[in-house]
Amino acid sequence: IVDTGSLTCPEGGEPLARYAMDGGLTALVYAQPRGFDYLNQAACATLIDLVHGEFQRRMGDHLGTTIVGSFQDELPSMPNWSADFADQFRRRRGYDLVPVLAALWGDGDPLVRADYQRTRAELAEEAFFRPLHEWHQERGLVVGCDQQHPARAGYPVEATQQYADYLRTHRWFSAPGSDHWGDAKVHSSLAHLYDRPRTWIEAFHGSGWGSTLEETYDWLLPWLRAGATLYDPHAVYYSTRGGRWEWAPPSTCWRQPYWRHYPLFALAVARLCAALSWGQHVCDIAVLFP
Repeated sequence: IVDTGSLTCPEGGEPLARYAMDGGLTALVYAQPRGFDYLNQAACATLIDLVHGEFQRRMGDHLGTTIVGSFQDELPSMPNWSADFADQFRRRRGYDLVPVLAALWGDGDPLVRADYQRTRAELAEEAFFRPLHEWHQERGLVVGCDQQHPARAGYPVEATQQYADYLRTHRWFSAPGSDHWGDAKVHSSLAHLYDRPRTWIEAFHGSGWGSTLEETYDWLLPWLRAGATLYDPHAVYYSTRGGRWEWAPPSTCWRQPYWRHYPLFALAVARLCAALSWGQHVCDIAVLFP
């Protein structure tokens, strides 16, 4: 909020609307290009082709056999605006958003905020999340995820800020999940609600080079009890040359003295994950995600 006579946009910004506010001040709302447009279907189709399509072109028949899936880590927040957002909003919600943009802040009409986030979620779902799921499904591949904190921990406000409607957009992962800074329960609920085969858990980066298989097994059990059914160890550095890796050790692979025993650990975890993936889930209590 600035004095009426000194309204300016940041470099590259596009003014959307001005509003008279109490006390003789005026609010300026502007849009500024920033990051990738995950609300644009053409842009997302190009992105999926550049990344996953390149695996298809290079790996061919190995997809769905040798390579059984992919993992997407810490997706950026969805854009708050896009070139055609106002037009899409008008078409989907039946009224013009621009004249009431001020309602997105402060004590404005909460229905406007709900309509805004609903539109943002629909656009992201249609442009990126569902096409990503369908690309994998057509090739018999699992697609898992670990998104940014605190959305991956199931916090409603932050999840909305980052991904508009976290449960709606992330139902399109066939193995929804998080790393060990998240919460398995919200993702196992997604898997149960939408008949997804697995719930992902990526762990345990930062646990130190001295962590053992016994410790890792102990750390993993609470995640399995909470609903995780696919363990993705933060496992391998192809090279440690030229750098130090204190930020996310260990590399739980051939670099470790316990490596010859790893198949026993992996088999035990695989048996638990398989058993927890079978059967019919029975839930006596439903909790509404606000």
